[in-house]
Amino acid sequence: MKSNVIQLPARKAPAATERSSKKDNFTVARVRQWLKDAEAARSRKEYADAENPNLRVRVSANLASYSVMVWDNATGARRRVALGTHRELTPDMARQLAAAATLAVRKGEQPTTQEVRESQHVADVRSRPVSALLEEYLITKRVANRPLSEDTGVCYRANVPPLLGEYYHRPMAQLTPELVLRLFHARSKQTPGHDRTGRERMRGSVAGAQRAIAALGAICRFYNLPVVTQKVVSAKLMTPPDPRRARLSTDFAPGVLRWMLDKVEGDCAPAMATELTMLLTACFMGLRQRTIQLMSYTWIDFRKATMAVPPEAMKNKRGALLPIPPTLLAILKARKRTAKSDLVFGTVRNPDKPARVTDLSQIVLPQHFSLHDGRKLFSFALAKTKAGHIQCLILMAHSPKDVNDRHYLLVHPLDELCKEARPASAAVDEFLTRPVTRAEMKEVNDMADSRMVDARLFRNKREREYKKRAAVKRAGLARKK
Repeated sequence: MKSNVIQLPARKAPAATERSSKKDNFTVARVRQWLKDAEAARSRKEYADAENPNLRVRVSANLASYSVMVWDNATGARRRVALGTHRELTPDMARQLAAAATLAVRKGEQPTTQEVRESQHVADVRSRPVSALLEEYLITKRVANRPLSEDTGVCYRANVPPLLGEYYHRPMAQLTPELVLRLFHARSKQTPGHDRTGRERMRGSVAGAQRAIAALGAICRFYNLPVVTQKVVSAKLMTPPDPRRARLSTDFAPGVLRWMLDKVEGDCAPAMATELTMLLTACFMGLRQRTIQLMSYTWIDFRKATMAVPPEAMKNKRGALLPIPPTLLAILKARKRTAKSDLVFGTVRNPDKPARVTDLSQIVLPQHFSLHDGRKLFSFALAKTKAGHIQCLILMAHSPKDVNDRHYLLVHPLDELCKEARPASAAVDEFLTRPVTRAEMKEVNDMADSRMVDARLFRNKREREYKKRAAVKRAGLARKK
């Protein structure tokens, strides 16, 4: 009777690894030659490096794999840690990985090949200067799936060097959380102010330091480095907003806003009424300058007291549905009756062209007060009224860093978010329009009168200078003829 058992051929034993007694420095050319020799001889051989005898390379017919032999104190035996093949590593890279694996095993760790490579990658990145890492990060992110804008690159390049100083050209390893926190506080104390005449912001100040911290945090996350800005972020989260940073304090704001409301509701020049209404919109809704300039009556639902802002008018490129406070809603209703265009804030000569707040000298406001300063006043009013965290994110139209907050804003419909933020908007409206005493109103009116006199003198002086320059120009042309 025949058996049904199939006899398989005996499995060949793997070829023994021959160890070479000769120690040579590993080079790319030498490893290639060893591969050719192994393919010709159909054998497997192991070589040791002359520079680091514990570094080995096993060469077979078509593959050369690097490894390192390390004495493990925990087991009392030698241990082999694989590093990679000749297709992935050069001999110099293998030596660096061997040193990192040896250090990890001596510390009592049991590293894998991937962990060794990651630790060596971090060490390589930390040895490079911050300036080189910043430029590489910006170049890489420009071609990524979600590229950075050019404005972000300009902002990072302008604010990181003033914060770090001499450390900007030093290795990243020299930056510690304590050092970054000290540099941040030193930079935050500098208040260079603004240069509105040249339409440029002077470098430095708290805002510049915060932008630099954001850039450093982005670099650390991009290269999987230890975050050196963690203490700065913690300090910022624990520190409440300082009202002294506002150009218009929340204590003095109700009198100034009451003066502006009286001017808008009364008889004043159309250009001045447009500028005042734009400032009131910034103070009562906290909108950004670009959003205010592009405001259209097609966005506004006067019956529901809401404003649907399209994505192209928002900084975060996401649409928003925002509640309009009662005080501002009444002003916009009155303004719509005499509107000549869908644009809310158009110029007097061309209603379809967005207006700009340029001459604030006739308005009873601090010097260089801008629409963004009105947005700051709105944020301080939110803090005073103790608005919720989600309400602040909705009204300020900020892009949240926290994953849970981002998920909350994406999942809920815009009308529900608007309904949730309406109580905070009403509280800010009530806070900014609270009753003003007669003495406070008299102080505001006196300041407005003196400011208007100064503005009239300044305007007359500017006209005289213009006429003088024009006369000199005409005289020069006459001499040429």
